[in-house]
Amino acid sequence: MCHATNMVKIAIVFAVAMFLGCESKPPRFTGGDYPPVTKEQLTGSVLSLRTGRQKFDFSWTFEANSFVVEGPEIPPDLVAALLSPNAAVSRIEGTWEIRDETIYFYVETGEAESMSIREAFLPIFFTGVIRIQTSEAQYVF
Repeated sequence: MCHATNMVKIAIVFAVAMFLGCESKPPRFTGGDYPPVTKEQLTGSVLSLRTGRQKFDFSWTFEANSFVVEGPEIPPDLVAALLSPNAAVSRIEGTWEIRDETIYFYVETGEAESMSIREAFLPIFFTGVIRIQTSEAQYVF
């Protein structure tokens, strides 16, 4: 009987340990314990680095309600993420907002008669610096 009592105690301790060890929050993309990026932190930022081996000639800036990506060599992964894979542009501008660790971009596309708004979204997170992630690279602010 003493053996059965000990087994029950072990089972209870194991169950409590499992309960206390479970996180109530979903896992975060950052891999760290950094806070989410806020609009105020990104406003006024200018791109400082694009990861990867290729160098591109472009700039990416954020104001309170707008962003601009411009230059003779905007990286194709960024063009594909914000517009479409086959777009050929030297300037992308639009508005943006952050919700739930995701940055949403709104870009007007088309001609005056057929103008539409393209919505794109990408993960945004801290790893000590602010990063926006596309399928091929990270953009660091």
